[in-house]
Amino acid sequence: MKKLLLLTDLSDESVNTYRYGLQLAKALKAEIILLYCSSEKALTMTEQFGYLQKLRSYADRFAQAVKEKAGKLPSVECFVTAGEPVNAVAKMVETMQVDLLVAGDRFLDNLKSETPLPLQQLVPCPAILVPEGVTHKKIKEIVFATDFTDQDVEVAKGICKLAEALNAHVSFLHFYPKSERGRRAQILHKGEELTAQLTCKTSLHLIEEEDLLEGMNDFAEKYRADLFVLATKDTHLLQQYFQKTYRKTQAYHTRVPLLNLYQERNAPCSASCSFCHSGHEHKHQALSAVL
Repeated sequence: MKKLLLLTDLSDESVNTYRYGLQLAKALKAEIILLYCSSEKALTMTEQFGYLQKLRSYADRFAQAVKEKAGKLPSVECFVTAGEPVNAVAKMVETMQVDLLVAGDRFLDNLKSETPLPLQQLVPCPAILVPEGVTHKKIKEIVFATDFTDQDVEVAKGICKLAEALNAHVSFLHFYPKSERGRRAQILHKGEELTAQLTCKTSLHLIEEEDLLEGMNDFAEKYRADLFVLATKDTHLLQQYFQKTYRKTQAYHTRVPLLNLYQERNAPCSASCSFCHSGHEHKHQALSAVL
């Protein structure tokens, strides 16, 4: 992985996400692009220069604590833009050939609309969304909630490549409803076929649970999870993941950063995913292509 795009709104709430991105970039030996998007439709040269000075000051000031703890960090290249944040991110990803976006979970607010679009049309690269207030800790356990019977091997290999770069272990989760108890052996066999093609340290978990988020929450309560992974184009599912009024107070999964990426699927990625059910075509993008 070569380039990480970090988003900030220069607020105190964005500091943890910025510091998280710094430490992740160091672990991955990646370059850092720090982007601030002003709410104005356009900026004069003077305004742009002023914001750029603020951004550089922000970058230096809040990196100090990380430097004291982690040592030398990658250099930070700062950019300022104006207009719609989603458009600004898409343009930056394309122009700078960004491999991974790191943003706070509030970035999802920019994706709400009456006619939602698949996330990969809005953010054309894998994205790590960091819950508010969560600080970085070494990623030792990556947890991929997926369907063993409908999993793109190349995407799984990309996750493994990320895990190897971080010296992390990957847990693959498959949730199934009570009605599929009789298929457990078949599903497990598919999972074993998948992991046999991978080179990283892995384990399989087959869990009876109809609700994906409930299952992820229960897993995080019992086991270590430093980074959850979903391969979905469902923005509604992502927003539910970070919902502050989630049905379980202080749900465990809401405190774990989420990596979202994309893959072609034969089945809907969630019960609420209108994009899958409508047969909306989307661009395939395996994580292995950018690592």
